[in-house]
Amino acid sequence: PTPRRPRSAAVATVTCRACRARAWQRSGGLPQSPPLTPGCAVPRGLCPRGMGSKRLSPRHQSHPSWPCRIARSCVCVILVVFGSFLISVMLTGYKHTLKVTEKFSTENYYEVRSQLNQITARNVPSFNMEAKKNMSLWDFSSTGSCQVVHEAFLVMGMRVPKSASSTVQDLIELLAPVNRYTTSNVIQRRSVGRSRKVDLDAEERRLCSYLSELPRRTVHTAHIGFLDFANKGLPRPIYFATMRDPMSRLISHYNYVHFGPRGVYVLAPSRSGDAPTLNKCVTNHMAGKNKSTGTFDCLQTVGLQLRFFCGVTRKCREYSIANLAVARSNIQRNFVAVLVVEEMLLSFTVLERKLPGIFTGMTDKYKHPRDGGDELRSRINFRTVNEKETLDIGARTFLEKELALEYDLYDFAVKRLNDQASACGIVHEEGQQWKQGRWR
Repeated sequence: PTPRRPRSAAVATVTCRACRARAWQRSGGLPQSPPLTPGCAVPRGLCPRGMGSKRLSPRHQSHPSWPCRIARSCVCVILVVFGSFLISVMLTGYKHTLKVTEKFSTENYYEVRSQLNQITARNVPSFNMEAKKNMSLWDFSSTGSCQVVHEAFLVMGMRVPKSASSTVQDLIELLAPVNRYTTSNVIQRRSVGRSRKVDLDAEERRLCSYLSELPRRTVHTAHIGFLDFANKGLPRPIYFATMRDPMSRLISHYNYVHFGPRGVYVLAPSRSGDAPTLNKCVTNHMAGKNKSTGTFDCLQTVGLQLRFFCGVTRKCREYSIANLAVARSNIQRNFVAVLVVEEMLLSFTVLERKLPGIFTGMTDKYKHPRDGGDELRSRINFRTVNEKETLDIGARTFLEKELALEYDLYDFAVKRLNDQASACGIVHEEGQQWKQGRWR
């Protein structure tokens, strides 16, 4: 049957958005539907015979629907990224391209994840800049009294590599919904060969501005050195960090990089399966035979913990007495607690006592069920390889001399933790109190 003539131009134009480019000759030039197109709900029978074979002018051609436009855009982005990757492989080589890709993708992933956590957080308090400034009036310089901070807008967890930082990260993720805070893991942008040069001072300003502007209460954890918010005129967050015996940490780091297992999100494989043992590498250094080959060296991370507590600026790259003084000052003024791996349970107890609004329940989440906790969530023994390698007396003595400044900082942190435990009256389950470095 012949379709009924539309009564007005308005009726004809709303018949189908994808089919209104045709002119219906029988209606005196009113718009008419072309043949049925994908997504068009108008039956083909409503279009007059022969109209489907006519070619549309560019002015009358219908535009694709928004799902089609999105699909085309995604395909174009994928093709551009894949083409760029192939070009980079041909120009710079596979390994360098893989390193750059991993670095860029990791940085973008953590920034997007941080923003999503801020948007999707529920029952998490938010603060304006004035409230944040009022929360920055604490002072941790005195260890003679147990200063407790009940509210914080931003807590910075400094993750020193191979010092139980994964254990702390697991606990923070577990406590987030219970203690009403969101998490962030934005990392520092670093120079990657010739592909990107990063100014460290400018990068510190960027990170401080980004983190201080997060609206909701946040615990940020990442492998980033100390950031000086006060020097930028921004509200100071509360810091805490992990620290480990320098010798044990260096051994763990060297073995992990060369022989250790990789996480599921790490694209790069172990550096070299045929690398020398730590003892052999140190012996070569003692004899002056070790030459830089571009691989991870056994002395490469000497002073790493000192540099982390000093800061991210270029001057903190030096392993010096001056930077040791800066690191000790930063700990004294900005860190609510420094968690010592060799006294992890005591460290968690002090942290929970000093900042109960954020870390309540951390000790119970860490302890083994036989000690009255949920489960032992330490991954220290699962992420290391060849930890108990025996060093020669000469090699150990050589490393102790190289690590002298870092051991000075470590001893300072241990003493400070002991003083905080005594001042807070932390009592052992058997009724003993922590005094002068042990339960008494």
